[in-house]
Amino acid sequence: MRRQIISIKNSIGAIYKNLGRIPFIFILVAIAIYFWINGASHFPSWGTNQSSIIMIYIIMLVGFTVWAKKTEKQLFMPVSYSAFTFVFFFIVTWAVLLGLISLGLLTPASDFQMSLFFPMLILQVCVVAPTEEVIFRGILLEYTGILVQAVLFALWHSYAYEILWYNIDINIIRWGALFFAFVMGLLLGFIAKNKRWGLPATIGIHACYNLVILGALNIL
Repeated sequence: MRRQIISIKNSIGAIYKNLGRIPFIFILVAIAIYFWINGASHFPSWGTNQSSIIMIYIIMLVGFTVWAKKTEKQLFMPVSYSAFTFVFFFIVTWAVLLGLISLGLLTPASDFQMSLFFPMLILQVCVVAPTEEVIFRGILLEYTGILVQAVLFALWHSYAYEILWYNIDINIIRWGALFFAFVMGLLLGFIAKNKRWGLPATIGIHACYNLVILGALNIL
């Protein structure tokens, strides 16, 4: 019996050790693909909107991950290390943002439906945040530097701020929102440059910020 117990423990240890070597980004991609295919069977609120967003982002995530493989080693940190970094920065970001909300310096959405919590969590943690971080901090940061990628990151969010640059009224541009996105791009750029933190940290920060702003975390 004792030998069997030891054998089971060794098997579990070997599985954990091997799983721990899998790149963190691969885990996120696998989860994203799974829920793209099976999301509706798990969540009644899962609709075509989530599936469409996931499909577009998965294509970008896979494409840019392959591109980044030659230049961005941090992207392929093993999950045994990256998961801790991701969770740590996620929690720290959550605490900071809740503090800003309590001081009235940050206003999240107030109409979030809790039925959308898990679909939104999956979308932000496994799809939106990883894809944008791979693009801006995994690729563009390498080729353009911190300042330019931050500008491009802000412009990328024009759609979220309802800014149509081809038909724009300069008086209604949300300059404050664009500037904040630029500052976030700078901050995430500097964090991504840190070899100890890298993209797992920026993905954690980015996902947490999006979830808080959307109203998903501040009401828990």
